[in-house]
Amino acid sequence: MVYRLTTRPLFGGAIDIDVPSAWRDVAEVRQVPDHQEVWQDCTIEGKAPSELVAAAAQGAQGGAISIEGTGGVLVVEILGREEDVSDDAAAKFFFDDLAESNGAVDEEERRIDFAQVAPVGSSLASSGGANTPSNLMPRLDKTSTACTCIGVQRVALGKDRKVGGESEPRSDHWAVRIEMCILRLAREETDLLISLTRPIQDGSDKSMEVIMEATTHSKLFLEIIDTFSIQNWELFG
Repeated sequence: MVYRLTTRPLFGGAIDIDVPSAWRDVAEVRQVPDHQEVWQDCTIEGKAPSELVAAAAQGAQGGAISIEGTGGVLVVEILGREEDVSDDAAAKFFFDDLAESNGAVDEEERRIDFAQVAPVGSSLASSGGANTPSNLMPRLDKTSTACTCIGVQRVALGKDRKVGGESEPRSDHWAVRIEMCILRLAREETDLLISLTRPIQDGSDKSMEVIMEATTHSKLFLEIIDTFSIQNWELFG
């Protein structure tokens, strides 16, 4: 499928990044925390779960994907730097933190298939072509370190339901593939997270073992982070 990306200004124009043109700014429909920007594919109305999963699964090994009707979510998040977390451990640290937020608290409900640490920045652009490990963010005008990973989590679908006046966890779970990039900005004392989440399996199969490993970032994720640039470094104080 041929798709278009559109440059979107984030955090009042301090950051630019390309997002699929049809994806919606979630802040237009609900409140989003000030330290986050969230964009979502909302073109899933009328699709059966099997159609949704099939659409998202096309890019599991880095190939071309359908970006409409997948339920994909892109989040850019600014956090204080985790000084005690090394670059080698950063991907797992933030992946596990997200897993706990998603309710995937048990080890069998989450796994990382691939992780890497690479220098990024415009000064490295001549060392390789776009989207090589040494040049994931060629538009970043300061040299920094990016920690990326690909993993799977099994998350609850929707909110807990009320039963007899008490909250009961939902039994419906989906497996989602998460691609994450942690930009470690030491001087700014900031860890900036970019995550792309897409459902790859509905609740009909509870086994994580049947989900194929992905060891190559999807074309969409690579194109998104390739366009990332910081226009105003004062955003970080």
